[in-house]
Amino acid sequence: MDDVPEVCQRATLYRQEKDWKQYGAQISRTALVNWIIYCSQNYFQWMYDYFHRELLKRGFAMADETRVEVLNEEGRKAQSQSYMWLL
Repeated sequence: MDDVPEVCQRATLYRQEKDWKQYGAQISRTALVNWIIYCSQNYFQWMYDYFHRELLKRGFAMADETRVEVLNEEGRKAQSQSYMWLL
């Protein structure tokens, strides 16, 4: 993917929908999401299962603490920092 600009490698589905429309293809975000879900369930489930089995063999798990900006969360000011925990 060296010839693909870095920004394109992480394009949101909203941006991809707009890009496809520019090229004359009307592809909704709903369709894009459904394709992602279908592929993950039908082509990548084996990989998830493998990594899950390997994770359960370990005596520990590593986690990533990523800060995210929250715009509308009950009881909090806009743009306050929250954390997303990934195991």
